[in-house]
Amino acid sequence: MQITNTPYVNHAESAQHSALSTRINDGQATNTTKKTETDTVSISSAGRNAEAKWQEIANKYDMTNISGNEVMGMAKELYDNKLISSGQMLDMYTPPSIDFNLDEKVNYVAHVTKELESLKLHSDGSAQMRNAIEAKSRVFDIVKLIG
Repeated sequence: MQITNTPYVNHAESAQHSALSTRINDGQATNTTKKTETDTVSISSAGRNAEAKWQEIANKYDMTNISGNEVMGMAKELYDNKLISSGQMLDMYTPPSIDFNLDEKVNYVAHVTKELESLKLHSDGSAQMRNAIEAKSRVFDIVKLIG
């Protein structure tokens, strides 16, 4: 899978802005064109390395056929490379149930999607449920990036 847009890496981009305004002077409309500006953002070498590392890790794992142990290994690898926080790593480590077989391969994308939808559906609005939804949403975002 090709990773092209991550919230963890700044991307270089250029944007041009111009504005055309109409002003009324004594009943007469005149057009005034403002100066065109160009904004440029550059990526540090650390940012480029981070994106390459994301891609390298993404290439190792099939998120539609992965075991719980592999998910934990991937989370640790992402954390060790400073691509996710310790909280995000722990959120990925959390098995869905106490009897979950960590060696069994599952479609992790579908699994996380289903868990997130279930949490939202059964939310009582409490702080605990909001935190659980937030944590699962972070995992969902990471899973989408990996594949």
